[in-house]
Amino acid sequence: MSKSTNKKMQEEKSSLEKQQEQDDELIDEETRDKRKRIATFLHNFGPIVSVIISFALYYVVFKSNWIGSQSQQNGNEKTLSLMILNARIWTGDRMKLENVPKASRTKGEKNIPIKWAEALAVHKDTGRIIAIGSNSDILSRFTTSMAETVLDFKQKSSDEVNTPLIVPGFIDSHAHVILGGKSMLGVQLRNAKSKDEFIGAVRKFIEERSVKAGEWITGAEWSETEWNIEGGTKLPNKNWIDSFTSSNPVYLSRMDGHSCLVNSKAMELANITKHTQITGGSVDLDPITGEPTGILRDRALDIIQKIIPPTDNEQAAKLAMDEILRNGITSVHDMGSVFNLASWDQVKTFTKLHEKKQLKVRIYASVELETHQKLKKYIKNQYSKPKSSHVILNDEFDYSCCWTEKSGGRAGDEWFKIGALKEFMDGSLGSKTAYMFEPFEGTENNTGLLVVDPEVFYQRVKEADANHHQVIVHAIGDKAISILLDTYERVINESNDKTRDRRFRVEHAQQIREEDIERFKKNNIIASMQPIHLKDDALYAESIIRERQKQLYNVRKFLNKGVKVALGTDWFVAPLDILDNIHAAVTRKPCLSPLHVERRNEAKNPKNCKPFLPEEKISIEETLIAYTQNSAYAGFTEHEVGTLKKGYLGDITILSRNILELDETDESALDSITRETKILMTIVGGKVMYQNNEESLQKLFVKK
Repeated sequence: MSKSTNKKMQEEKSSLEKQQEQDDELIDEETRDKRKRIATFLHNFGPIVSVIISFALYYVVFKSNWIGSQSQQNGNEKTLSLMILNARIWTGDRMKLENVPKASRTKGEKNIPIKWAEALAVHKDTGRIIAIGSNSDILSRFTTSMAETVLDFKQKSSDEVNTPLIVPGFIDSHAHVILGGKSMLGVQLRNAKSKDEFIGAVRKFIEERSVKAGEWITGAEWSETEWNIEGGTKLPNKNWIDSFTSSNPVYLSRMDGHSCLVNSKAMELANITKHTQITGGSVDLDPITGEPTGILRDRALDIIQKIIPPTDNEQAAKLAMDEILRNGITSVHDMGSVFNLASWDQVKTFTKLHEKKQLKVRIYASVELETHQKLKKYIKNQYSKPKSSHVILNDEFDYSCCWTEKSGGRAGDEWFKIGALKEFMDGSLGSKTAYMFEPFEGTENNTGLLVVDPEVFYQRVKEADANHHQVIVHAIGDKAISILLDTYERVINESNDKTRDRRFRVEHAQQIREEDIERFKKNNIIASMQPIHLKDDALYAESIIRERQKQLYNVRKFLNKGVKVALGTDWFVAPLDILDNIHAAVTRKPCLSPLHVERRNEAKNPKNCKPFLPEEKISIEETLIAYTQNSAYAGFTEHEVGTLKKGYLGDITILSRNILELDETDESALDSITRETKILMTIVGGKVMYQNNEESLQKLFVKK
């Protein structure tokens, strides 16, 4: 072999090594190990074999471009579903420590910077990111003609704040999808600020919908906290609506889903009287007459919900998915029904829509804890075999359409997964049914409601854990959370596999003692929280729990202790508004919420906006992490979604403004998160599923 040939081979090897270093930023450990083995093979088997294999490697790297260009000439299908260029892309993927300047390195992963990119490409057939990096990285491999959709942000503003921001698709770790859709079909009471507005909304619904005698009237989302009613209780009463609903049963859920107002007709059908007793719930009685007021709490809601005729779940789900996409959300952890064991009906709806390829967002479904044996059988029967062949992308990725975890605890595919079991420990703060160590202010002995028997609950968690299902439990009051943590620790300590990756979850985790935060970290328990609840609870926290309000929504303490915090919206209980949730997390201000007197699009100088426990604020980037990769982790999907990375699903949210450039010390700047920022686009699997068509936003990009 001549010296010139050998020199050329060395140059080619060096070039390949440099390319490999660049690519290593975008590949996982498994792929990196494969490449190391190839390099070792080249070294051991001599220069001639190296030439052959080098040629083969070049062929593999460039064949997609060659085939792509040929397919354009031949009129074949395009290779990419999406290409994004000239953008500000916050990937959510942390840099490798060795690439961080030593002067900037600090101890702990959370201090390693997040990578940014300016372009990416999503594979058409798999819906996964095939390349991400600089414009030149993408355009050296693909032409724009190879993509079904090209989004070019080259017209971006010179003002960084007013430049669109691309982030991983938001993952709502706690929402009630079908119930949210149903709430859109019923009486809308969220904006009722008085008795008259409440009554007027119900009357208007009956007139506009031409409700016939005998039909159920349902609605949701009322809150009495801002009603101006002099004397007596602020709670609504059946007498408000009985006079014009005598022929129709009425069920109107409070915003927290833990209490409701029903009329006399509904109580008659459900056989609810002043003598009705419900374990884990209650029927409010008038202190003068001793008769039911129409207010039911917690498990008492079951009695009514069981007799309400089922509505069209498919219609509700479709309405809900469109609303979810409008809010930039691409995946949802669905909490199912509230109390009445209807979650399995909702699972049937999701699977039916999935079979018809009508799911628009990714669903991780939960069902009631007491049905854990049914879940075990369901997974075994439905997911014992893959339903389609594997998809292979560039010989680097191997994904099964339908998978079952080796343990059998979770199963599904990219669109629909199941394996979580949901339970309630207590009620809510607003209804004064959260289970507390000390009584609520203004009461002698009301410490809330524990809606489960602790020993029965422990047995169910133990059995569910033995089947490797994920357990996620609603707990708001400090005593409810403490009992829940006791149960989790007991199950772990009695297990033969104490170190297994369980990812137990506490949903809401609102009122918590500081000593219990340590227990989250110790046992890898996830705090699944919804910042927007702060905007309502902060308005009355002092009046119902006094100095204990310092224990509310301690997000900063959780993060400082290294606890995984996943964020959600709790829709339909709270507004489905990611931007309002982000605003709540970073400002702690109980204002600018749709529930607040000062509406988002009205007051220039909103009142009552003093930050609530400002020491518990978190940063915008921490909030984005909690709504993306942490929520993915909470659903065991952190290797699929939550990060914009090669091989991950092309789930993307585009904001109209770069909120990461806001001055976080400037409250007015942070208020612009809700006042000025919009969801520009929501992309699922490389497909544009929602686009905001406001004329002023169209100048931000060019869509081809």
